[in-house]
Amino acid sequence: MGDQNADRMSAMPLPTPLQLKGKSVIVIGAGPGGLWSAQELKKLGLDNVTVVEARNRLGGRIMNSEESPQHKGFAPQYPVELGPEFIHGDKENLLLDFIREKGVKGKPVKLLQLAWPNYFYFGKEGRLVSGKEAEGDKELTKMFDVFEMTEGLDADLIPEENLLQYMARMGTPSRVLDMADAIMANDYGAEMSQIGLKETVHEQNEWKYGEDYLVLDGCTMSEVVAEMAKGLNVKMSWKVKEVRYGSGGGKVRVIRDNGEELTADAVVVAVPLPILRDKDIAFDPPLSEAKAQASSLIRTGNAVKVVARVNKKFWPDDTWDVVCSDSFIPELWLTPAARCLAGEKMESYYWVGFVSGERADRLRRLPQAEVNRKMLLQLDAIFGSTENKHPASDACTGFLIADWGLDALAKGAYTHPALGAHGQRPILAAPEGSKLFFVGEATQEGCNPCIQAAMETGARGALEVVSSLATLRARL
Repeated sequence: MGDQNADRMSAMPLPTPLQLKGKSVIVIGAGPGGLWSAQELKKLGLDNVTVVEARNRLGGRIMNSEESPQHKGFAPQYPVELGPEFIHGDKENLLLDFIREKGVKGKPVKLLQLAWPNYFYFGKEGRLVSGKEAEGDKELTKMFDVFEMTEGLDADLIPEENLLQYMARMGTPSRVLDMADAIMANDYGAEMSQIGLKETVHEQNEWKYGEDYLVLDGCTMSEVVAEMAKGLNVKMSWKVKEVRYGSGGGKVRVIRDNGEELTADAVVVAVPLPILRDKDIAFDPPLSEAKAQASSLIRTGNAVKVVARVNKKFWPDDTWDVVCSDSFIPELWLTPAARCLAGEKMESYYWVGFVSGERADRLRRLPQAEVNRKMLLQLDAIFGSTENKHPASDACTGFLIADWGLDALAKGAYTHPALGAHGQRPILAAPEGSKLFFVGEATQEGCNPCIQAAMETGARGALEVVSSLATLRARL
């Protein structure tokens, strides 16, 4: 989180156990933000913490193929992550610290650190270039230099424009503009024309985690989430319909879709942004106009993963990721990357095609078989040879498509730097009165949509809760 938010947290007075005695909190949502908030609340002295979750599993947007009824059996040996797959950055990373400290099922977790991007594919040229070779491409270097120039700008002083306008205005060669879209914008979760420069600048200036990617070796993200939930009281399949938090000193009432009711002294809301935006949970009294506006201005992009299962290897040994310009799929990677790069001979390998934003929405309109055909043809174009022109098409034994825009409890993947949204995240994060608190990646003031950011907001929310509860008790 940003330094300003960290300073605010450090200034919050820590209550004594006596001040919190008898107090209760309900956390709505069992994703990383909600689970971490609940654990932090317990560490701070609150014994009565209940997490309610609409799904029948933990993790929110963290899910693998073996947890999906639709895709179970697709990758039984190495479940494919349908949601977050990478740990972004190896510095000041709560998720990484948690994994290293706790492990999974009592055992240490192996991690593999990866440099990204690994390979570049120029679709119009039909040319695959390694990361090392790309260092000699002056136009590609110019593209990266232009983007890196956003770091150090003042988001409050520059005019708002989209990232495409900025990249073009600063002289990015036209040949690599679509590569910029594939690398930066697709990773952010939208197309460059939808990425706001002000929030991009803010995100660049606030990013403190390092640039490398890390992947789990031998376990899934869901297993990490299960460790995060240990010791918590979590009620599954408990979909919240309404939260009545009033304005007086009474309890907050949290009402389930079947009429069941729980009460608490405070509630932490840890649901995806679109759930707030679309008023899928009713609040009485209604949330402030400022928060409603923030939930509309901050944008959540869609993301689709297309996964092709193949039974033969047809790529260079050092391959794990390819970013692709002027192509159907802007980014492709192998999973599990750690096993593939170790040279392990596997019965099946899995190529993941990652598409976000409006590209993902357009992809959804195609028949699934056509999506698979187009992705395989792209892999054929990248890795085919005179001797074998269709290595991917010939080796494919199955495919799946995971579309987070169709998930009614997520309605998209994660938030991205949006036009007109600069300064709105602190408003979204702000408590409503003394009883209602908000966490989750959309509330992270540094515009970071990663898992560690959601955890950071969970810690911030927990401090806000206990500070408020202690203050209320002191007034009585």
